[in-house]
Amino acid sequence: MKPVLFFSALLFITACFQNQQNNSDTADNVKDPHRGEKIDTLCFLRTSGLVHQDTSYIRIVVDGAKVEGSYAHIPYEKDSRKGVVRGSINDGLIQAVWSFMQEGIKDSLPVEFKIQGNKLFQKEYSADPETGHQFLSDTAAYSLEYEQVRCTY
Repeated sequence: MKPVLFFSALLFITACFQNQQNNSDTADNVKDPHRGEKIDTLCFLRTSGLVHQDTSYIRIVVDGAKVEGSYAHIPYEKDSRKGVVRGSINDGLIQAVWSFMQEGIKDSLPVEFKIQGNKLFQKEYSADPETGHQFLSDTAAYSLEYEQVRCTY
């Protein structure tokens, strides 16, 4: 089963990189006819690991100060986390809650991102040494870098 997951992730990554375009073409801009405000849909991809086999993908919809979307972290040969993000954005800083499933169990974590140009930066989690639970430290840096990609779904 794991090889199928790996090849599916590899196919997904390949499709994303083939569709990658410059910043002006990657946001799906739609005006809400009821409010007259622009709604932006943005997608970002991050790969890591020795041969870029770990994948994280986020699709966010920015509607004024509100942000909603989907976020998946798919490490190679480990359990993935897939779910939704909901929160707010102010001056390019996103503060949200990521509600996800992992091994059939529902969980959630706070998550923080910063949009700079056509890149997205995420604050890295710390882990409690006694419990192993992840948390966001106030001093955490926005050290995880994502590339903007064309939204494919």
